[in-house]
Amino acid sequence: MECKQRLKWLMLAMICPLIAGAPSSMSKSDNSCPKENLNITGGSFVLSNGYSHGSLLKYICPYKYYPTVQSRLCQGEQWNPKPKIRKPAECKKITCPNPRVFINGEVIPFKDKYYVNDTTTYSCHSDYMFRGSAVRVCKPNGKWSGSTPICGRDSDHCPDPGVPPGSGREGNIFNIDDKVTYRCERPLTLIGSKVRVCQDGGQWSGTEPQCYADFTYDTAEEASEAFSSSLKSNLAVSQQFEQDDQQGKRISLDQGGKLDIYIAVDASDSIEPEDFENAKTTIKLLIEKISYYPVSPNYEILIFATDVTPIIQMRNFKLNKNERSLERIFEDLDKFTYDSKGGKTGTNIAKVYSEIYESMQIEKVNNAAAFNETQHIIILFTDGQANMGGNPKPKVDQIKHLVTKNDPSQDKKLVVKVKQYVLHPKYNITAKKHMGIQEYYEFDVALIQLEKPVKMTTNARPICIPCTKETNAALKLSESEGTCRKHEEILMSNELVEAAFTSDMDTDNSPKTIKRITIKLGKYRDACVEDAKKAKGINVENAREVVTDNFLCSGGTEPETDDVACKGESGGATYLNKKGRVIQVNQARRLALAYVYAPDPYTQAIRALDEHYGQPRQLALKELRAIMEMPAIRIGDGRGLDQYSLQALVGLLQSMGSEGLAELNCGSHVERLLEKLPHEQFCQFKRCMSSSTAGPLSYNLLDFSNWLQQEARCQPRRERTPQPVLTH
Repeated sequence: MECKQRLKWLMLAMICPLIAGAPSSMSKSDNSCPKENLNITGGSFVLSNGYSHGSLLKYICPYKYYPTVQSRLCQGEQWNPKPKIRKPAECKKITCPNPRVFINGEVIPFKDKYYVNDTTTYSCHSDYMFRGSAVRVCKPNGKWSGSTPICGRDSDHCPDPGVPPGSGREGNIFNIDDKVTYRCERPLTLIGSKVRVCQDGGQWSGTEPQCYADFTYDTAEEASEAFSSSLKSNLAVSQQFEQDDQQGKRISLDQGGKLDIYIAVDASDSIEPEDFENAKTTIKLLIEKISYYPVSPNYEILIFATDVTPIIQMRNFKLNKNERSLERIFEDLDKFTYDSKGGKTGTNIAKVYSEIYESMQIEKVNNAAAFNETQHIIILFTDGQANMGGNPKPKVDQIKHLVTKNDPSQDKKLVVKVKQYVLHPKYNITAKKHMGIQEYYEFDVALIQLEKPVKMTTNARPICIPCTKETNAALKLSESEGTCRKHEEILMSNELVEAAFTSDMDTDNSPKTIKRITIKLGKYRDACVEDAKKAKGINVENAREVVTDNFLCSGGTEPETDDVACKGESGGATYLNKKGRVIQVNQARRLALAYVYAPDPYTQAIRALDEHYGQPRQLALKELRAIMEMPAIRIGDGRGLDQYSLQALVGLLQSMGSEGLAELNCGSHVERLLEKLPHEQFCQFKRCMSSSTAGPLSYNLLDFSNWLQQEARCQPRRERTPQPVLTH
């Protein structure tokens, strides 16, 4: 495999720092560089222009190997870097960063080095909870598959941030304002946040660090996924244009704004043709992934070297219907080859920013109001090896000034009309009146479809629901990371979870009040539930008849006094503040159960859900795969059984018609899940099913889910925790 030179790419949201390189030394010379000592042990090399000035030598190694020196540039009769006689270039086996830094658990196998296709498995010591990937594989790009495995108690304010492979961490206390500091083993380079701080919302600042070797690179898929994850927080806005030929694109929220994306790709001589093609592939993957979201952003794509060549211009994209299809974008991008730039091969970053600035000026002159409502994204692919045309910073400052705008807040009442609603068929406020419970709200949930989408403003903002693509974006997770289980880990990993609700009891002219509460989980749950018997109108012996597993529990004076909801506020959302977004808790599970039991209004309900969730089939299958990859449950782990529950997944599968039914009735799914249970519980399930079914494999995921619920209730209370936001 030819070891790819990783492009250093730069992304700007609104305005971003720029690379200001050294002046280009592109002057021609007839002097050539020496031919001696250029060979590489175990590989070969290619030259862009022989041994003449400006020629780039690139080393090539077999698959699973990398060159100790990636390339050399002929400058002034010398190669840079200069060949070393005593230490010639060679092809070495690709390794992945050391996974043995894993703490509070075990990693198998224990080796000095881990090469491509080596597999590692992870497990936790007793009393620790596992998060991340239980099995990881060393990939040809020098990175581990999956996500960082973490074993933590999660008893502090923030969850254990883990120790990524190849790194070391200082700091083992994770309360508010506590810091953890990372470093990489030599000679690895730290990518991400060196220092992370535990924030009020229970999250860590910055991004999880990674340790890269010189030969580590991002695949086109990884790069596009990274861009997609970074952009997702902007993808809740709608666009002016929505085309029938762009399958899978829908407008779910009209926020009265647009998203304009400018993409520039370096095609100068210092960029190899293969790297240029990889950049184009990354762009296409990124645009395709964005197309799956309920928006259709506007694009401008530029190729630059000494001069700038527009592939797609923003004005044409907005005015010309044919310009806006994915097929047309990809076709135009493919037409431009590496050699299309001609003989002008410098790197003029300043000029490409000048072109973008002029394009943005045209948009502002054309419609200033729309321009001020637009979010502007600039993505630049470059290696930064040379920079002609002067310092690009003045142009960036001009762009910054151009997009700076004042957006005074306006407090307006929203009047919305309901097109239809689907009430939960089990909702009955008097269902337990005979038990001494005057008002019963377990199934107090409905699906509401509006006649027109709500226009978002600074005073009307959406609340994200877990297990949806919108929440995935808010949590800045990639598509591969974004499972319901991952949402649960991030949102509900601690035993005390800070949350809030909005009080509506103030006057019309005063702002709504944010009331603070603490959700009690784990060892705090039982006492919180028992306190429910003290509430007015409650006269029961068993508090769990009032606060069932479908409810979260808050209130009391420990660890601090919670705010109390007034009459009329109980229908509002309880939410967490994560990464500047508010995310509703518990609602996703109730929504899933809502359409599990809906017999006749199924069609309307699933259509409404489909508008919010995207494609339930993809969601269900992703959750199914995540469950199949879970580690085994240990004996007496009532918490594990609770989290292993499959109710919501079963609900999703039941909502999918014949496709879901096939997955639901797949006996092999149950057999794989049974392998994760302790032997005693495995036998208990078999005995239970043999007494109630006709054949040994006639049970399905629904049977298994129901049995799990019963088995979890039998666990000692000290081992149990409440069901998470969305169970599996």
